[in-house]
Amino acid sequence: MNKRLMMTIAYIVSCVISFVYFFIAALFYSMGNSLFWLFVVLFLVSLVTGLMVVSLLEKIRTKEFRDKDKLVYLIVTIVSVISFPAVIFNVLGYLSPIKEEEAKEKPLKEKKEKKWFQKISFILCAAGLLGIFLFSIFARIVDTNGGKVQVIEQRLTSAMTKEFNAGEENKVLGNNFVLEDETVSYAFTEYKPKDASMTNPMPVVFVLPGFTRTKATMYQYAIELSRRGFVVFVIDPGCQGASTYTGYKYNDDGTRGEQNGYNDNCDGLEPLVQYVYNNVDRYNYVDRDRFGATGHSAGGGDVSKLAVDYAGATYADSVIKSVYISGYIKTSATNRFKNFRCNAGISYAYYDEGEYRYQDATASYLYCATEFVHDINGNDTVKVEMEEDKEFGDIADGSYRIIHREFTNHCFQMYDSISIANSLDFFVKTLGVNTTIANDDQVWQAKEAWTGLSLVSAFTFIFALFYLLIDLLPFMKSLDKAAQERLEAENLIKLSYKIVEEKDGIKPRKRTIASMLCTWIPMVITGIVACLDFIPLARLTMSWLPDAAGNTYTYLFPERMMNAVFFWAVANGTLGIILFFGVTSCENLVYKLSGHPENISWEKFKGLKVKPLDLLKSLVLAIVLFFVFYGVLQLVYMLMHEDFRFMLISASPLNKRMFITWLIYIPGFYVFYFSNSLRVNLSLAREGWSEAKTMIVAALANSLGLVFILIINYWVYFRTGTVKFSYWSQTDKSEMWLFVNMVFGLIPMMALLPIVNRLTYKKCGNIYAGAFLSCMIFIMMSLSGSISLIPM
Repeated sequence: MNKRLMMTIAYIVSCVISFVYFFIAALFYSMGNSLFWLFVVLFLVSLVTGLMVVSLLEKIRTKEFRDKDKLVYLIVTIVSVISFPAVIFNVLGYLSPIKEEEAKEKPLKEKKEKKWFQKISFILCAAGLLGIFLFSIFARIVDTNGGKVQVIEQRLTSAMTKEFNAGEENKVLGNNFVLEDETVSYAFTEYKPKDASMTNPMPVVFVLPGFTRTKATMYQYAIELSRRGFVVFVIDPGCQGASTYTGYKYNDDGTRGEQNGYNDNCDGLEPLVQYVYNNVDRYNYVDRDRFGATGHSAGGGDVSKLAVDYAGATYADSVIKSVYISGYIKTSATNRFKNFRCNAGISYAYYDEGEYRYQDATASYLYCATEFVHDINGNDTVKVEMEEDKEFGDIADGSYRIIHREFTNHCFQMYDSISIANSLDFFVKTLGVNTTIANDDQVWQAKEAWTGLSLVSAFTFIFALFYLLIDLLPFMKSLDKAAQERLEAENLIKLSYKIVEEKDGIKPRKRTIASMLCTWIPMVITGIVACLDFIPLARLTMSWLPDAAGNTYTYLFPERMMNAVFFWAVANGTLGIILFFGVTSCENLVYKLSGHPENISWEKFKGLKVKPLDLLKSLVLAIVLFFVFYGVLQLVYMLMHEDFRFMLISASPLNKRMFITWLIYIPGFYVFYFSNSLRVNLSLAREGWSEAKTMIVAALANSLGLVFILIINYWVYFRTGTVKFSYWSQTDKSEMWLFVNMVFGLIPMMALLPIVNRLTYKKCGNIYAGAFLSCMIFIMMSLSGSISLIPM
């Protein structure tokens, strides 16, 4: 039996069990159960026993395994009972004899210099660029239903509303929804079936995303509705996506008055509906007797207000004939139900994190849903028992009501195929569309897949281009030279772990318990801190940045939700930097005091050095590649109206508003990206591990803290019906659950980040370049998908 193999398996199993203990500790902590301390201890003991096994394995490799080490291994084996089944492999390893094995050195193959077009960087660059356009074409085919639907990008301006929405002659049900502020405009996308015409007018559905989301997150509704014969308008809410801020009110004397709310005019939906309704020449292919609207989350609240504001005295008089509310039940919405003069449906996620707010008798889901069924056209109808998925009322007089409760969660409800099928069924019935396409026959997933592959292709293209430009541009050769020198130094370190005795001037390096603890403890600490400090830092943004928290326009960190991520990144990035310098210094101090000066090494710190000109080159290269990335994206969007996205992770075209926002945040976020590059390149990469192991460990270390936030939040919710991070406290009712939703889109980026930093380091030889490039692209992706209250 192979002793080394058994010990290696035991080490791996111990690490896995350690993770399980940490997971359980997080769950107990989330429930407020003091038993979490027990599992923290078990986690630490299991991790240390695993590290000790590796240390003993190292002694076997270097032929320094002595009788006293057998005793240590026996103790470790006994203690590893808590890491069952690791104890089984430790027992087998303890009982197995040590076999002498000779390492055979493989002759090095001489590398031939390849021409530039033969380099893997060029091949990947070309493949990535080809993939971007190819997958975007496939996404476009899905988007347009094989060319049967026109996808038209438009913008609603103040001038347009003053022409079609202002004045007595343009009033709709007594309303004039005009954008008085000329600096305000809303971006919207129209999905128009080509069969729609003046002689064949089609019904209309207006679609609105939720708070912090953009219209692109709701394209799946547009795709499926337009396939079935609807004209669809999807709008970016104010301060989100490509829309501007919502501006200011104006006094009678023409002076600027108070600020508009970020969701005034139902996030632009009310003026858009009036504009489409009144602009008969431009939209002569829409049926003005069949207008509907749907929105998710905050968008659901907006469409419920829209239904009231566009309600006539009767169903026949109303402009909005059908409204479908997704993921939004609040007392404020309940008060509007009786004022609906249209058919209505509700889709509410069974696992809705926001439901913790609605626990009392007059605000619960059951109460609101029951009122929705009872309050029809201003009348409290005969009390009936509310039943989910049951149809109530009559479509002909606008009294139709239906409530669905899909088994999904709030954040992903708009990506749930059953939820989408229910909304399709509602509009097909209530707006009278004859279609042969079944509700569950959906193709939007294909678009998500194609644009997701476009995103992967874009990353492949831009990072391969990073390599290619360094190879091709003569003035970039110094970066390549620095990389070769740094990698040679790393290879010597890796080689020193394999050499038993001094050879060719290379001193053997041993893995001691101290050195392994210095590697793993900082990762454990940063992971735990990253999990625990996110919500407190999110609350701190409300006190330190009150303007953004209070939805007031500001140039001082205007991203209300991203401010939590910003504080988290700066705090944890700073902690990572402190630990890097502190732990290395302490490790060397221990070696000095313990009489082992031969183990002292400041090699890690040498990696911080970079020539000023190389640093400038790295920065310029990152800036150029950032604009190349978004330049290609802009070209694809202009040609095919497709961006790079996969669900909540997306790269969308640049606009001035978001670019200025990006400039505000980029310096602070760089602290985190630099810290990450520091850890993966100057710490983990010098552990003698394979590149694959280095990247996997770095990716897990960078993302597990955020993963545990979600685990804690939803474990509590599934057990109790109330999320862990709901209100800040019993006395401070600041809502925290929306901040947790920001984590979903961050986790993949955090896992990818150290891999990007490692690959770029291997080509340019400094830890700054990869951090520059990844920070620029990832932060723009994150900011552009949220709300920015910058006054532009």
